[in-house]
Amino acid sequence: MTYLEETKDKILKMVNQYFALRPKKEFIPGETKVQYSGPVFGEQEVKAVLLSLLDGWMVIGKRTREFEKMFADYIGAKGCVTVNSGSSALLVAWSALKNQRLSRPIEDGSEVITTALTHPATINCLLQNNLLPVLVDINPDTLNLDPSLVKTAISKKTRAILPLHFLGNPCDMDVLREIADKHDVFIVEDCCDAYGSEYNNLKVGVFGDMSVVSFYAAHTITMGEGGAVLYKNERFEPILKSLRGWGVACASCQYSPCRVSIDPAFKCPGRFQTKIGLEQWDRRHLFIDIGYNLKIVEMQAAFGIEQLKRLPSFIAKRRENWEYIVKSLEDYRSYVKPQEPTQNSKPAWFSIAFIVSPRAPFTRHDIIQWLEKHKIETRLFFAGDIRDQPAYKNVRFKVVGDLEHTRYVKDYGFFIGCYPGITQEMLEYVVNTFKNFFKRFYH
Repeated sequence: MTYLEETKDKILKMVNQYFALRPKKEFIPGETKVQYSGPVFGEQEVKAVLLSLLDGWMVIGKRTREFEKMFADYIGAKGCVTVNSGSSALLVAWSALKNQRLSRPIEDGSEVITTALTHPATINCLLQNNLLPVLVDINPDTLNLDPSLVKTAISKKTRAILPLHFLGNPCDMDVLREIADKHDVFIVEDCCDAYGSEYNNLKVGVFGDMSVVSFYAAHTITMGEGGAVLYKNERFEPILKSLRGWGVACASCQYSPCRVSIDPAFKCPGRFQTKIGLEQWDRRHLFIDIGYNLKIVEMQAAFGIEQLKRLPSFIAKRRENWEYIVKSLEDYRSYVKPQEPTQNSKPAWFSIAFIVSPRAPFTRHDIIQWLEKHKIETRLFFAGDIRDQPAYKNVRFKVVGDLEHTRYVKDYGFFIGCYPGITQEMLEYVVNTFKNFFKRFYH
């Protein structure tokens, strides 16, 4: 072993020593916050990032390609293109569907059916691509868009459906896929909260033409920030990669993966062999799409590879935590009803959602204030009904029906955490805090 290798080995051993010596955080009921989510990582992720930095390759390289293949294989997709956030994944996916290299691209003003109970990113990607969101109501039990209403919302201008697997609960994808195939429209699945969830024994993300995920710190695995687009048809890969990297031709060339990113001394045979636009122009500066710069960096992929190895255990713990709290509060479901799993599904829960009954002797605000007072973090349902948010007051939506259930859960719903960082001691504290609140009203 060379001195350089010995030094690297010492650095990695010091990381192990640091984590071994670092005191575990003590949970003090009523003082320590029970977060709704957060990153869970250890020495393996830190060492992977250090090794990536010590290698000296910062931009997309072998680790990014390894992560993309690992993640696509895990989901069961044809391929995966990483980007810098889930929001960017949504933006790039819809931009790809409008790309003129497709045989029948989506045009400006086309209609996309989705739900008003959503996160702004899921709507913004449509608006930023000059598409018209068509809002349909949800199923009040699963909190997902109602497939029967999707059928009624189909028009001559409909080009796509955007289902959001709300808080990890899969949509009824068999019905949605049947509708999409019948009317020859695209599906883009928003799986940001839900990757690892299963519907009819298949993972969400394989039902749509494309699907998007997020690796933000609150999600199932993390790179700090990050996201990805998964696709089922290889025709999308060069378009997605081009849009991710300024629209440059080099990002979608025939020599994939890029040999230069593997060996900087490699002389690319296709670099000056351009037959589009400028003759014999350097492909690295030939732009075939109006794109963005949405790439991750290599150290994020290094972190993500180690997180992906933990993903099955993370999902198992989320399910276990969800089950414990929901079952422990079973006696009170007439007043505080949990989100119901979709039939034939196995959710990888993002969180634990509750709907307060209008008949309850307390309000949603009452129970949220109680939980927050006792250091249990809560969240409302993202944007609620997106139309109510100030930024969207002058935005044009097409609305099918009165969105009765959307309005109901927007006014009465909230969620708490079930992420892997919540220990058994925390779970018991959360349940007891709920029960102590209910004791004020039940005798």
